[in-house]
Amino acid sequence: MRRLAPVLALLMLTACAQAPSPAGQSADSAMSAESEAPAESVMPEDPAAGQGGGGGPGPGPGTWPPITEKSLARWASFPIGADPRPLVLVQPEVAEPKFHQVEDDTNFYLGRVDANGKVPPEAAAAFAKLAKPNSGKPKIKVLSARLGTASFDTDRGTRELPAWFFELDGAYGPATALGIKIEYKGEYPNSRATLSGDGRTLSINMAKAPAPCPGASPFTYQARRLESPTAVAVGLTASGGPDGTCARRAMYETEVYTIKLTSPLGNRVLVDPKGNPIMVLNA
Repeated sequence: MRRLAPVLALLMLTACAQAPSPAGQSADSAMSAESEAPAESVMPEDPAAGQGGGGGPGPGPGTWPPITEKSLARWASFPIGADPRPLVLVQPEVAEPKFHQVEDDTNFYLGRVDANGKVPPEAAAAFAKLAKPNSGKPKIKVLSARLGTASFDTDRGTRELPAWFFELDGAYGPATALGIKIEYKGEYPNSRATLSGDGRTLSINMAKAPAPCPGASPFTYQARRLESPTAVAVGLTASGGPDGTCARRAMYETEVYTIKLTSPLGNRVLVDPKGNPIMVLNA
C-alpha cells in the first residue's frame, strides 16, 4: 500500500484544474479579445476577436480558466488617471518568520499572537494583520516592535514601503507587516509579464500545453486578451485533441506567450482570468 500512495496522488493531481473565475459585475466599457501564439510568434487578428475572450483552457493541472468580462469587472473603477497611480499589491501583507518549534508555525498561521504590552498604538493596525480574533489562547508573545521599511511586490515591480517588524518569542527572525493601508490587492499569481518599449507588447509565462497521449492529436494553448479602459485580462484557450486520459507528471509547466494590445497598457491593471493582478516589468 505504501508504494501505491505516490501513484494515486499523482493521478489525482493530474485530474485537477483551477476553479472558475469569481462572480462580478460586467464591465461597462467596450472590450476586445485576441488570440496569440507562444514565444515570439504573434498570430494575426483572431476572427472571433469581437466575441469576447472565452474558451475552455483544456485539461490537466496548472491550466487557467477562460477570461470573461467578469475578469475585468472588479477593476472597472480603478483610477488610472490618479497622480500618483495607486499601488496594487501582489503579495501577502505579512512575511512570517520560521520558529524553533513546529507547533508555533501553526500558532502563527492561526493568529495566536499576544501583544504582550510591546505593541505601541501606532503599530496596532499592522499588528492586527498578525493576531486573529477568536483563534484561541495566544501562544506567541511579541518581544519588541519597530518601524522601518521592507520590499513588497506590486503590479509595477518591487517597492520599498513602510513596515513594522515584530520580534516574536521563539522565532528566528521578525514578522514583517505592511505599515500602510493599500486598497488595491488580490490573490498572488505566479505569473509575471514583461512590457516592451512600445507599451503594447506583453511577454508572459502561462501554462504549457500538455504533451498528447500516445496516438492522440496534438494539443495546443493560445494566449488570449480582453481589454477595458482600466484593465487587461490575459488567459488561454485550447485547441486540438481529444487529449486523452493517459497519466502525466503532476507538474505545472509554463512557456512564454507574446500578446499584442490594441493600445498601450499605461496605468491599466494586468490581471489573470480570476481578476487577480499580475506584476508587469519593463523590458
